[in-house]
Amino acid sequence: MIFQDLFRRYRKIEPKKIWLLRGFTIILLMACLVSYFLILVIEIMAEAPTIIQTFASVDNLPVPVIHILLI
Repeated sequence: MIFQDLFRRYRKIEPKKIWLLRGFTIILLMACLVSYFLILVIEIMAEAPTIIQTFASVDNLPVPVIHILLI
């Protein structure tokens, strides 16, 4: 029955060399992916912002001219 096959214990049918090579390859590829992700994160953190705001201090502020019309 298919349902009983799901709960069977795993049987290793591959040769040990292939099993070790596959595990080593998976670990190596995961290390490459993680290191590439970390490099991208570091580059993004060190990147200068696109929009730079600078504030100039002014001694006196210009006052807006308001005209009140009384009709």
